[in-house]
Amino acid sequence: IRELKASGMVNDTPTESNAADCTVSLDGSWQHRGHASHHGVVTAISVDTQKCVDAEVLTNICKWCQHWEAKKESVGYEKWKLTHICKINHTGSAEAVGAVRIFSWSEQMRKLRYKQYLGEGDSASFKKVLETKPYGNLEVEKLECVGHIQKRCGTRLRKLKNENKRLKLDDRKGLGGIGRLTDKKIDTLQNYYGFAIRQNPGNLDKMLCDIMAVLPHVGSTDVNPNHGGCPNDSWCKYKLNPEKYRHGLPQAVMDFIQPVFTDLANEDLLRKCLHGKTQNSNETLNKLVWQRCSKEVYVERETIEEAVFSAISF
Repeated sequence: IRELKASGMVNDTPTESNAADCTVSLDGSWQHRGHASHHGVVTAISVDTQKCVDAEVLTNICKWCQHWEAKKESVGYEKWKLTHICKINHTGSAEAVGAVRIFSWSEQMRKLRYKQYLGEGDSASFKKVLETKPYGNLEVEKLECVGHIQKRCGTRLRKLKNENKRLKLDDRKGLGGIGRLTDKKIDTLQNYYGFAIRQNPGNLDKMLCDIMAVLPHVGSTDVNPNHGGCPNDSWCKYKLNPEKYRHGLPQAVMDFIQPVFTDLANEDLLRKCLHGKTQNSNETLNKLVWQRCSKEVYVERETIEEAVFSAISF
C-alpha cells in the first residue's frame, strides 16, 4: 500500500470508475490516551459485511530524526539524511487525516465508494472528508452510531443533574435523591431511549412514538398509569405485570428533564440512526490491535502496522 501511495497511483482527483457503493463505520484509536499519543490507527469497516476494508496507521514522531537533530554539524549527518526515510506521516488530527486518506483513495485502491460515513457525533473527521469532496459532486452522508447517541441521553441527564444540585424544583425538592433522578434512573432512561432507536430500524414514526412514550412511562402513578404509548412487546414492565410494577418519577422531575428528550427526539438526528448500527466492530478491532501491540512501551510505526494487519486477518 505504501508503494502505491509513493508511486502517485493514488491522487485527490476523483475519476470515473466502476466502484461499488457501500457504507463504512470509521473510528480512531491511539496507543496512549489523550494528545500525548504519537501513534494512531484509523479503521474503516463495511457496515454490511462487518469486514475491515481499510486502515491507516499514523505517527507524528521519528526517533531517528530526534537522534540526529543534535548532530547536524557532524560528518555522518548528511550521509544519514540521504538514506533516511522519516517515520512521520501526518501532522494535526490523526483521525481526520486518516479518514481523508481512506476516502480519497477508496475508488482507485479499493474499487469502493463510501457513500455513507457512520461515526461519532459531529466529528472533525467527517467535516474534513466533506471538504475534500472525494467523489466530486456526490456528497458523503453522515450516519450516527446508535450506541453513541444512546450514551448522549445519559450524558445530557447527568450534566443536567450535576449543574442543578442545589436547585429546588416546583415541588420544592431537589432534582436528585431517593425516588428522583438517581444515577440508576438515568441509566434506565438511557436504556429506554436506546431501545426505542434499536428496535425500530427504518421506521422513523415508530421510533419517535417510542421515544416520546419514555417519560410518560416513568412518570406514571398507580392512580394514573400512562402506558398507552409503550410498546407491547418491549421494555414496559407494567404491560407485562401491572400488579408488580413500581411507578417512578415525580411530575416536577419529569417537567425539568423534558427538554432533554425533546432535543433527543429531533427528527434530523433520528434519521441518521434509522440504520440501527453501531461502531462496535471498530472498537473490537481496536482492542485486537492493542492486544498485539503494547501500550506500555514506545514502539515504531512498523510494529503497529504489523499489529493492525494481524488483527484484521484474525
